[in-house]
Amino acid sequence: MSETTDVELSHCDWCNDAFDSEYAAEHGQYGDSNICTPCQNDYAFRCFRCGETTPSDDSRWIESASDYVCDPCCDNYYWWCNDCDRYISNYDNCGCDSEDNDDDAVIHEYNYKPYQQWYVRQIETNTIVKTSKYDIIRNTPFMGFELEIECDNGNRYSLATDINNSHGSWLYCKHDGSLEQGFEIVSHPHSLAAFNLRDWSWISKLQQAGARSWNTGTCGLHVHINKTAFKNNSHIWRFTNLVLYNRHQSTRLAGRNDNQWASFTKEYKQVGKILKGDLDPERYTAVNLRNMETIEVRMFRGSLHEPRIRAALEFVNANFEYTKPLTSYDVLKNDAMSWWSFTAWVEQNQSTYPHLMQYLTKIKERSDRVSTLL
Repeated sequence: MSETTDVELSHCDWCNDAFDSEYAAEHGQYGDSNICTPCQNDYAFRCFRCGETTPSDDSRWIESASDYVCDPCCDNYYWWCNDCDRYISNYDNCGCDSEDNDDDAVIHEYNYKPYQQWYVRQIETNTIVKTSKYDIIRNTPFMGFELEIECDNGNRYSLATDINNSHGSWLYCKHDGSLEQGFEIVSHPHSLAAFNLRDWSWISKLQQAGARSWNTGTCGLHVHINKTAFKNNSHIWRFTNLVLYNRHQSTRLAGRNDNQWASFTKEYKQVGKILKGDLDPERYTAVNLRNMETIEVRMFRGSLHEPRIRAALEFVNANFEYTKPLTSYDVLKNDAMSWWSFTAWVEQNQSTYPHLMQYLTKIKERSDRVSTLL
């Protein structure tokens, strides 16, 4: 008489052999109960980006990570350099000696991507330090800005040289086709606390040298924030719609109205469809969701006034932090998406957001005066 067994056998999705799924889950390399242990050991790997178990044939080696990624993650997060024969992160420049590499240029080409530096504040010493820790980079809200300027005196290369010489560790300059005689100044990503420790004197020096940003029809200020720091799509929805639902106040803070480069209306009430994948995002919107790695807040008018630039950075960070813990009940019943709820929260945290609070107060005072006249 044959022995009976209580083991429930499954069939491997890859080889179709029968196997003990419970044993595979406990002892398999990745714990996937639908793939037998031999297949996992011999033909599979786990993508370090998305964590999915993937056939080895569908993998690509990432030298900088010393690990494999699946094909979709490679397509989304890396590019191939033909000159140095390897995959590079979308955030990085390869650093090879190809003729397309303009690391020595004073003003780089519009598509220049340097090796990204991530700056944080070290609490113990209250100094700015670089970090390469994956968990910190992934979970901390890092911001980077792009400030467009015009140089009517024909001195743009000398101004860019001054920036490179004095602040080249965290700023670099790029050509921009939308500008007439200027360039854009781009920062490496920082936490807000790290930005607060930076020397911002270069802004007034540009102004003294005749550069312009506010009084032009071409210049904007764009602030990027990393998508990985957001809790989920609901957090991104709240972050984006705090701007779009409060267009009147947002444009006052931004210093410019709805326009072709930063529309407040193109995606109004469409954010949910975009996040579900039912609608392709536009690029030239007040909050651009099109980029793979970052959300780009494009609404701000260009400025060479330090408090305005600092206020823009504080706004993006404050929006992130304010909308992060909100629930559906807060949004639907507690009026959490109103501008005045947001302003009240910033006021409670004004030691963190002093420049933003200054401009929010001006907006409120202006609204109060208009209400009195009416």
